[in-house]
Amino acid sequence: MRDLVEKNMLRICEENATGELREALLYHLSTGGKRIRSQITLEFCRAFSVAESDAIVWASSCELLHNATLIHDDLQDGDKVRRDNPTVWVKYGERQAINAGDMMLMLAYLNLHQVGDLAKQALLCRELAYGASRIVNGQSLELDLPLQLESSLLKESYRECIASKTGALFEMPLSGALALTGMEEKSKELLLMTVRPLGLIFQIQDDVIDLFGAKGRDIIGSDIAEGKISALVVEYFSLQADPMKRQRLKEILLASRDNTSNDDIHWAIQEFSESGALDACLADTVEMAKDLRNSELILSHSSLHASLVPLVDLLTSPLFPLMKQRNLWRTQNAVL
Repeated sequence: MRDLVEKNMLRICEENATGELREALLYHLSTGGKRIRSQITLEFCRAFSVAESDAIVWASSCELLHNATLIHDDLQDGDKVRRDNPTVWVKYGERQAINAGDMMLMLAYLNLHQVGDLAKQALLCRELAYGASRIVNGQSLELDLPLQLESSLLKESYRECIASKTGALFEMPLSGALALTGMEEKSKELLLMTVRPLGLIFQIQDDVIDLFGAKGRDIIGSDIAEGKISALVVEYFSLQADPMKRQRLKEILLASRDNTSNDDIHWAIQEFSESGALDACLADTVEMAKDLRNSELILSHSSLHASLVPLVDLLTSPLFPLMKQRNLWRTQNAVL
């Protein structure tokens, strides 16, 4: 079914965009990506016996929305490379990148006309709109995080931001699947609250891999260069008591990308490693993964549990080499 999702996304871009805009959309999709959002959508739909045709449409809309946010996110963050290729704004210019992101967002909605039942279309439109609004709210909250570096509420604010910006794209696949089954609202909300840590697991993993792995960006430490307040930064300010080191990291994060040197990035990497911030992030993902696997509510839905376990493995596996390297592998094996 994954191939059908890919073909559907390409087709809807080809049929509804023209000229350079269509070229930009197809270019962005051609650069690949893991397609995790569409993959988990298909898994959740399968777990709740959603019709295959509806599952393909919903998976396509979730993936189109995700890719729309990536196009805009790259422009906003100034990232020049994604998936080892020039980003859309670099290749086609800033104005066309805004158009491409806008168009892909609209195509996520237009795609839903393929769901034959009008009542189901309305339900999925609502889920898509709610998810999109949460993503934008989270993106806005992220812009305020640099102002809270010395705040005791930094971790809380970071998690609120991620629950919206990243979490929405992990909850939306399930919320749409549940809406299509007609599950009553209270039961639906309980399940969505239970899987909410998925977004945070993914984001912490993504934050760590930016500095201690490979994300297909132009440089290691792109998050530091753009001044992003990552999970590592949050843990560092929680653990590091030395005011001079705190101040240096703050200055690095607040500097422009052009004024952030490789030495600055390597210093930050070393500090995250030696301060315990990296280990704290790894331990967080292990604990959340364990809680998801052992959730009584999820265990009571055997088909959902069967879909969720491989997904948790998929999201945490990029961290396994680091866990081995830092002698955390036994802990990881014990809970995962």
